[in-house]
Amino acid sequence: MPLPRRAPITAALAAIASALVLAGCAGDPAPSPSPSETDPAPSASASPEPEASASALPFVMPETADGDLARAEHAIVDGVPTTPSIAIAPMVAGQPVAIEGQCTGGASMTFRLERAVDAEPDERLLMEGTIECDADVAQVSTITAPYAGPVQLTIAPGEGVTEAWAVARLA
Repeated sequence: MPLPRRAPITAALAAIASALVLAGCAGDPAPSPSPSETDPAPSASASPEPEASASALPFVMPETADGDLARAEHAIVDGVPTTPSIAIAPMVAGQPVAIEGQCTGGASMTFRLERAVDAEPDERLLMEGTIECDADVAQVSTITAPYAGPVQLTIAPGEGVTEAWAVARLA
């Protein structure tokens, strides 16, 4: 019995399909991604400590000077973090006050300048901000407030910060 005309075409298509399937299964499988020798090793820390940039200002904790109103410092002494805050002189209403600071070893620190008197919590805060560590320029924030009286400056060093300072002074 002669084969119907469709058989050779069907047989040819089946042969091509088989060849494609076999070609897809043959050969080396695609390599799975693997770390290259130039990839950095995984860090044991959840957030790596930033390194000081080559252009970072040298870390220098200033002495108390005329015009200083308050200061805060942070250091690690015998493995214990210490962060004292000192009120020096009262703020003068309407006179600009500059907050200047510096930190090293971590990414940043935050600061808060507050009235150092009994007041409602929402009335105490005069200014807050962030200072980036190991910056290549001095970081200064200013405020002019209608408040006269003692102020308190506090800092909260971020993870990895080893030294820090901030000063509120008349601008």
